[in-house]
Amino acid sequence: MAAINKGMLAHDHGLRVLELLYHEFWNKELMATIKNELEKAYVNLKEHVMNKECACGDRETDLNFYHWLYQEMKEAVAIQSMAVVPVLRDELLQYFKTKDESHRCIQELLLKKHTWMEDIA
Repeated sequence: MAAINKGMLAHDHGLRVLELLYHEFWNKELMATIKNELEKAYVNLKEHVMNKECACGDRETDLNFYHWLYQEMKEAVAIQSMAVVPVLRDELLQYFKTKDESHRCIQELLLKKHTWMEDIA
């Protein structure tokens, strides 16, 4: 059985969050879902980055970015405020737009699973 690529899994959760923010009505339930997705992204990327050198290019700065997203959404859910949601959406969009095309995992996700990104890019 092949090992799961935790870096790719993390970015898949990040892209799932972006998809939800673009295609779903923003409400408390969605915010809780997004918080959970961001936590999964952070945990998976942390395991990926801390365990080995990433051939795709994930670094501690990427880990810090996902941690920041998760903390912001966690706080927003706690105080029941959606004020941060557009900021997180824009930051995630910028992150995925500016990732180097040589980042194999993100490019594979964009080409195969998250083709909807072409419509907003």
